[in-house]
Amino acid sequence: MSFHENYDLFKDDDGDDDEEDDNEDEDTQNESNDEDKITEPVPKKRRTISKIFTCPEEGCTRSFKHSSSLDQHIMVGNCNVKEEKLSLADRTKVLYAQKLEDGNLGVSFTKQSDNNNNAATDKLNKGWALKVNKPKTIFTLDQRAYLHEKFMIGKTTGRKEDPSKVAEEMRYVLKNGENRRPLYEK
Repeated sequence: MSFHENYDLFKDDDGDDDEEDDNEDEDTQNESNDEDKITEPVPKKRRTISKIFTCPEEGCTRSFKHSSSLDQHIMVGNCNVKEEKLSLADRTKVLYAQKLEDGNLGVSFTKQSDNNNNAATDKLNKGWALKVNKPKTIFTLDQRAYLHEKFMIGKTTGRKEDPSKVAEEMRYVLKNGENRRPLYEK
């Protein structure tokens, strides 16, 4: 249905029958065109009833349509009081303040005497956290030659040797039945 057809349906009858007869011809023409058109349903208007009277009591969440209902509610006094929910941060602040007032924190704020502090620090060896400088390890010519051999194997084959395995092999490689290149001499 088109807008004009809807308008004609809801139009007040004021005795103009001639106009309706003229529109009948248009209606037959529009019916064939309406089959091609898709009309969307008109959403229904919801009738909202606003509750404008609210309870004046602090924390009560009730509201009413009529003032008489509000008056009856106030006389009876059956308020729906909803407690305010605190966030986690607010709850922790409140609990901490209560513990401070009660003195039940479980932590002592008294300063310890200097004698006890010295006893605790004396047990620690001085310099225990300092970095220890290790002497440089200088490889011998044999060790350098062994590492160069391993490097060249990796370069020619395209497959590099595992450094931890090379270091381990370097300790125990034998040459003529003797330890070829001892890395660490003890």
